[in-house]
Amino acid sequence: MELRLFQPKFTLTRTRKINYTCLLLIIIICIDVYVLDNKNSFISYLSIIICLGLSLVGSFYRINNLKKIKAYQGKFIGQIYLNNESITIKTSTTESFKIIEIEKISFKIISIKGMDDGRTTSKFYYENGLYNGTENSLTITLKNGIIKKYNFEYTSENSFKNQKDLIEHYYQIRLIEYLEGVDLLGLDTKDEWKNFKKLRNAYNKKICQN
Repeated sequence: MELRLFQPKFTLTRTRKINYTCLLLIIIICIDVYVLDNKNSFISYLSIIICLGLSLVGSFYRINNLKKIKAYQGKFIGQIYLNNESITIKTSTTESFKIIEIEKISFKIISIKGMDDGRTTSKFYYENGLYNGTENSLTITLKNGIIKKYNFEYTSENSFKNQKDLIEHYYQIRLIEYLEGVDLLGLDTKDEWKNFKKLRNAYNKKICQN
């Protein structure tokens, strides 16, 4: 399985630009009214109008871009390769961990590229309406105590549901927990849960017999 490695970076998004500007204007209003005691100041009225105007413009952009993917806040720097024998992180250099060196792994899936972010009516939020899929992470805990964390892009085309054998293998050898495996594979029936849970016992019996 291959995932695109992503390096997050603080970015002045549309939401941040509008909210930071409004916050600055609110501070100006407070200083003008409560410090300088200008209760009917033109600056205060103008600041309020600008805040409202920016909010309306931001909301307009949000509504008109609900079907567009959010801009990336960072850059792609390489690939993550997962297989039965190892996990490899390839950037300008290559870092590889054998499965026998890993204590456990954990996937945190927050967004899938192209999916609705569910924040249509959120106040003070003005970004495009579809996830870009980069708010996800892989945490690798090594047996020597070292913990590695990587962000990656997640898409429906490159879903863990399409990598059933790999996820089942990671569960069988105790790299991932039962509930995480259920979530990654999208199992939603009792029969699927039971069959998945039995995999570890079946694997242990096979190891003992060998």
